[in-house]
Amino acid sequence: MGLARSLVGVALAAFLGTLLWEASPTFGAEKDAAPEGVVVATIGDVEITLKDLDEFIDRLPENVRGYARTHKAEMLESLIHRRLILHHAEATGLHRSGRVLKELARVRQELLIREAVRVVQEKARPTSEEVRAEYESNKANYREGEKVTAAHIMVATEEEARALLVELEKGADFAELAKQRSLAPERERGGSLGTMARGHHRVTGLPAVIEETAFALKPGARSGVVKSIYGWHVVYTAEKDEGRQLSFEEARAKIEGQLHAQKRETALENTLKELADRYPVQSYPDRVR
Repeated sequence: MGLARSLVGVALAAFLGTLLWEASPTFGAEKDAAPEGVVVATIGDVEITLKDLDEFIDRLPENVRGYARTHKAEMLESLIHRRLILHHAEATGLHRSGRVLKELARVRQELLIREAVRVVQEKARPTSEEVRAEYESNKANYREGEKVTAAHIMVATEEEARALLVELEKGADFAELAKQRSLAPERERGGSLGTMARGHHRVTGLPAVIEETAFALKPGARSGVVKSIYGWHVVYTAEKDEGRQLSFEEARAKIEGQLHAQKRETALENTLKELADRYPVQSYPDRVR
């Protein structure tokens, strides 16, 4: 008997659903309408549209946005709750309270600062001519798959480094000298830095000048004395894979990004100098406590 009732209930629900579908002329229209024309909820006489819901989701933190877009019904409920509280806050005069007005002034200030910086930096985009000139002048920086196998010896003074060069000129073994005299962590491996691609120093903390020197040397060559923030070095390049030269079109996006970053920083610095001249600044750091 229970099963029969269930089947009858399912059939009746399906029949009523069909009638409701056919009787509702707005469902199909809303499905094809633009988001701003689709009302998904009302609070009193205020409408919440699908566009409102989408914009609410777009403002959520990036790590939850994906979930929100696949659970819009839940997000709609959350948006309704927020609108209800907002309506209550305005109805009770909270928007005129000193605390709220002070916070609004702070937020307004931060928004204006961010927007002013954005406008200054957006105008600092590199021209096509600047991008092309950077590529032509520094093609060696725009290669793919370029690698080098290198080693180095680090000592505390320039004199020690020059003494190493003399010994190497006389035929001393580079790896043995590294094990005996180097102050770098790689000394146990004969100074070996292994095989590295450009940019390797950003991951390992190796001084950039050591990597640059290794790539500048020909296979089997060693450097003169090289200074870093840690000490004095002699660099040896054992092997080098020249990789492939990127075409201008392949390198364009990278160059534009690099130049834009440099020009943004310069533009902001210049703007701050101009503003400081226009609005004289007096600073009293000795009063800071």
